[in-house]
Amino acid sequence: MFTFPEHPGVDPTNNASERTLRHMAVFRKIIGLTKGGPGAMRRLADFATCVLTWRRHGKSVYEEVARPI
Repeated sequence: MFTFPEHPGVDPTNNASERTLRHMAVFRKIIGLTKGGPGAMRRLADFATCVLTWRRHGKSVYEEVARPI
């Protein structure tokens, strides 16, 4: 929880993460729930989080999706 005092490169806030996911929150509010209900919305949010994380780390979204688990 308090990693930032020990590691100078770690930001003490999660603002970067929140800014990254902001457009997904706006998208969710515009379209409302999908036909699949809250579960479908959760899966969409989980997938979007993965995509944004892969992009942030410079990974190919297509390669990551195709990679066997």
